[in-house]
Amino acid sequence: MVHLCRQAMTSLLLITAFFLFVDLYAFQAVRAHGRFGQRKIVAIVYWLLALLSASIPAVFYFYGWERIGIIQRSLMMSWLIVHYVPRMVIGLFLLLEDSYRIIRWLFSHMQKQAGNPVSLSRKRFLSQTALIAGGLLSLQFVYGMARTAYHYRIVRQPLRIKGLPRVFEGMNIVQISDLHVGSFMSRHPVEEVVERIHEQKPDAIFFTGDMVNNRSDELLPYLPTLRRLRAPLGIFAIRGNHDFGDYYDWGSEAERQADAELLKQFYEELGWHLLNNRHYLLERQGHKLAIAGVDNWSAHKRFRQYGNLEQALTGTEDVNVRLLLSHDPSHWDAQVLSFPLPVAATFSGHTHGFQFGVELPGLKWSPAQWLYPRWAGLYEEQGKYLYVNRGIGFVGYSGRVGIRPEITVFQLIAV
Repeated sequence: MVHLCRQAMTSLLLITAFFLFVDLYAFQAVRAHGRFGQRKIVAIVYWLLALLSASIPAVFYFYGWERIGIIQRSLMMSWLIVHYVPRMVIGLFLLLEDSYRIIRWLFSHMQKQAGNPVSLSRKRFLSQTALIAGGLLSLQFVYGMARTAYHYRIVRQPLRIKGLPRVFEGMNIVQISDLHVGSFMSRHPVEEVVERIHEQKPDAIFFTGDMVNNRSDELLPYLPTLRRLRAPLGIFAIRGNHDFGDYYDWGSEAERQADAELLKQFYEELGWHLLNNRHYLLERQGHKLAIAGVDNWSAHKRFRQYGNLEQALTGTEDVNVRLLLSHDPSHWDAQVLSFPLPVAATFSGHTHGFQFGVELPGLKWSPAQWLYPRWAGLYEEQGKYLYVNRGIGFVGYSGRVGIRPEITVFQLIAV
């Protein structure tokens, strides 16, 4: 226990030192501008904010993550991102310029050009550019919290499925993912999502995991709203990595498992079909379509593997088409593509598009692609499809920059 406390304290000190270093380095661009009196005021405000920001990890450590309210915790995490990410961008500009000046100085020194000394003063235009870039990024992060996080995008995606019986053609499926209700400050966002889904007149609704952040009781205020969701063929759901309580400091493993079971009961109260390594058969005129689902399964070892694809698909040997709900898109490449029973389409979420990126005609980029090559949208291989939904909610940063929350509407087409 003492060893763990020392490790935690060491981590806290390292994080705090890193944050202060980022502030110190970015300050080099700030202090070069304005008159002396103005610079003094700016410096005081700058360092008050820097000390306040750098103290947030200590608040989490000494006060206790679980004891801090959801809203306060979300705001503090968002502030850390709003404060430090732009400063890291400013620091990157300055680092590039510093590197250039040092290399130039070394080259001059080696050439013994003592008569033509190289100035090591920072170029004013570069620090101005850095400040403008950091300021614009800060505004984007604030706008992402106030607006983009709740600017729901309807994506219409036809799915041309080989071997789909004509009796299922035109079937309308709405997918949502990653609600993360524990991050919302009111019920209004979830109420709007329910209304937007009903406007699409779905035959079936797929929810692909991460209902909560840490604990099942986060869902309680939202149960009345989610009970209003309706679809003629049913609502089908799976559990994501956040739905098993793996990111909460439970007193014991038994407590974690009990909370995970309680979340299952909430799905029963909602009347949703929780496909925890199971499948559900739709039959029309002698034709069968299987909707299967697995608990979270990831190819990344930092996540526990709860899913069992074989168990989920056992009993679907004689169906015409299989659809699969699997939270983590890395599961598709690791298991689904090569599974003996072919899965026509897999529906995933998990990445959130990193809640940060650029999606423009001809340009699609997000840091998510460094961890997940298939991070948003439709992918096809071997005649099979994977769709990665960008999610509804958010974790950590209470907003989205360039990656809007998504409600996907699929229409099945027989080919």
